[in-house]
Amino acid sequence: MAREVIIEKLTNELQVEITTERQVVYILVEIRKYLEREKLKDQYKALNFFCSWAVHARLKGEGGQRILRRFDDLHEQLLAHDLDFEKLPQEFRNEIGRTMNLSKFHDDLLGFLSREDVDLPTAWVSDKVKWFQFVNLYSEIIEDCPLVLAEDNVSELKYVRDITVRKIRPLPDIQTRDDQIVVFATSWEMTFKNTDDRGELILFFSIPSEELSSSPV
Repeated sequence: MAREVIIEKLTNELQVEITTERQVVYILVEIRKYLEREKLKDQYKALNFFCSWAVHARLKGEGGQRILRRFDDLHEQLLAHDLDFEKLPQEFRNEIGRTMNLSKFHDDLLGFLSREDVDLPTAWVSDKVKWFQFVNLYSEIIEDCPLVLAEDNVSELKYVRDITVRKIRPLPDIQTRDDQIVVFATSWEMTFKNTDDRGELILFFSIPSEELSSSPV
């Protein structure tokens, strides 16, 4: 019965446009409950992690440690390439980009919604404008909720101590190619072990102007 109740709640919530942080948190909490109840957390590791991040002020779980390790490797690569991100191997840059644009979250979420035993609406994820609207709200929820080193992983990383994601406000005036419109941007800020130095990577979320609906993202 509990499974059917969760699906019914999600169905009702997804029948309306997602425009508030409250909706985002509610949807992710219900999805996480379903994953836990049906023992699907290992099958949807990225989805479970991003659901958890939305409701924790500080996160030390396995998913967060994977991201910390990825950024620790990034910093080591940057030190070897004159701190120039453009000089890094393309495959490595793509992996960092997929982390920052939440593509693994997107793919896991779409796969979950499309399950035969779930069968929930997918347009809010598959449509780029609607997905960016959701991610925009999500980034406000996880803002200032750092990923931090778990105590048993302190010696595992060489450089990074924690990562905090923040929305960039106001958006800078930047030029884009192919008539793209930047709708929001996030900053991934790193603090380092044994130093007060900080690092930052910025990602701009942009959409072709012809795809942008009249509703603001």
